[in-house]
Amino acid sequence: MDKILSDSMAILNKKLEELRIVKENVAALVANANRLQSQKEELEFRMNRDQARMGRAEKLVVLLADEAVRWKETVEVLDVDITQLVGNVFLSCACISYFGAFTGVYRTEMTAAWSTACHEKDIPCDESFSLVKVMGDPVTIRGWCIDGLPTDTTSCENGILTTVAERWGLCIDPQEQANKWIKNMYKKEKMLMLKFGKSTFLREISAAVNNGFPVLIEDVQEQIDPGLDPILMHSEFMGDGGIKQIKLGESTQDYDNDFKLFMTTKLPNPHYPPEVCIKVTLINFTVTFEGLEEQLLGDVVIKEKPEVEAQRDKIVIQMAADKKTLKDIEGTILRMLSESTEEQILDEDTLINKLEESAVTSAEINERIADSTVVEEAINITRAGYKSVAVRGSILYFVIADMARINDMYQNSLQFVKVLFNKAIDASPAGETLDVRIDNLISVITSIIFTNISRGLFERDKLIFSFLIATSIDRNSNKITAAAWNLLLRGTATISDADKKKQPANPLPKTILNDLSADYLYSAEVVMPEVYGGIFESFTENEALWLEWAGSDNPHTEPLPLDWKEKLDDFQRLIILKTFRPEKIMFAF
Repeated sequence: MDKILSDSMAILNKKLEELRIVKENVAALVANANRLQSQKEELEFRMNRDQARMGRAEKLVVLLADEAVRWKETVEVLDVDITQLVGNVFLSCACISYFGAFTGVYRTEMTAAWSTACHEKDIPCDESFSLVKVMGDPVTIRGWCIDGLPTDTTSCENGILTTVAERWGLCIDPQEQANKWIKNMYKKEKMLMLKFGKSTFLREISAAVNNGFPVLIEDVQEQIDPGLDPILMHSEFMGDGGIKQIKLGESTQDYDNDFKLFMTTKLPNPHYPPEVCIKVTLINFTVTFEGLEEQLLGDVVIKEKPEVEAQRDKIVIQMAADKKTLKDIEGTILRMLSESTEEQILDEDTLINKLEESAVTSAEINERIADSTVVEEAINITRAGYKSVAVRGSILYFVIADMARINDMYQNSLQFVKVLFNKAIDASPAGETLDVRIDNLISVITSIIFTNISRGLFERDKLIFSFLIATSIDRNSNKITAAAWNLLLRGTATISDADKKKQPANPLPKTILNDLSADYLYSAEVVMPEVYGGIFESFTENEALWLEWAGSDNPHTEPLPLDWKEKLDDFQRLIILKTFRPEKIMFAF
């Protein structure tokens, strides 16, 4: 029995050992199976992830295709801008620092001179440098124009100076254009309007500084309240707790960085002392011809075609909003691309969803902008039909403004002239065609404005007023050239010393043509040879005829000798009349 039990136990132990080995093998197989299953799941996950990434990558390539074209163009522009950065920034700083108080024409001359000097010294800058191009943002400028800033270049420059200059702006604003623009720009904010001399001035401006409200100080004269000096000189300092503060009067106020200060004066030609000029940025907002022309064009189109002007305003506002939206979308995409890692871009749908959304929005906006551009062109064609009316109004205003140089009592506001302009439009008779209507408008506007302004002139100045209107109209249409106008006003000062040395002798000495008159006549022949060429020879060869004409009682009404009566127009005849009989000029007007 013991042997049988022993053999059985041996067999059992053997089988148990075999079972243990089998179990170990099964466990190893299960572990291997689990490992392989994990590898399979990992591979499936990676395959699905890579497929998803590939899908997202394809979407990104498609969605970014349009953006890439625009970005490529932008990069090319930026490459040029980076090269010219030093010179452009230098010129921009010079413009902001110096030319605010000057007229548009003089600003252009200064900028051209500075740009030329930069090129001579091998300082890279834009060949056609413009402050508006370098420092301006098209969307922001369009918003300014919607708020009432004139659209001409000088006014856009003024807008940049007002908003970016480190020193607070003092606007020379006789027509109150800057005043209206600033008020419209901040009408949604708690803008504070103040005047120097107000008993609560310091308390109110202190509150504005503390709360970050914009402030407009109106009707500034040639002196500025010294209490404003800490603000003008930017005398802020860091107080306790790292809070920016400023001392105004006897008290210290917290300084909010949102605070803004604007000042305007109605004085047309103020004389600010140096101690004022170094504290502020003087900005000349005096109306320009182009700016006034645009304003008057709007007035006449509102009267004649109100639906066209309303549609134009709507389009301008819509296009400004759409372009701002496009810019914001581009900025958002660039920000998301710069902030996201490669894994985030390909593993998340956030950027793709944004791109898909922006693609739809951009397509809608671009389509709307394209449609608006077509409509705007049609509207501009309609408005252009009335441009000659606006030009005539602008000419009349600037003649009226020039009359104030003769007598201070002849000052008339732009608002008054606009009232007359609009009354004249209402009083103009209708026409069967647009051309007839335009002629009626120009005629009535000229008549009404001339009549009303003449009532306030001394009798002796009415002739000058008439002459200035007539010549300004002809100068605008180039019937009177700049050379002819300068010749009448400046005479011999219009030619160089080298030309003066070539001057022949007086052809009619010891007659009514004295040496001074001969000098004047020679200047005419030099400045305008196509008109006055051969005049000296004509005097020499036809002395009797010229002396007979010059010696008559009324040479201004007598025809000129020979073919000169057909060759010269009425204005050009004034040059000849001034040569022989300058005392008759007034009668020739």
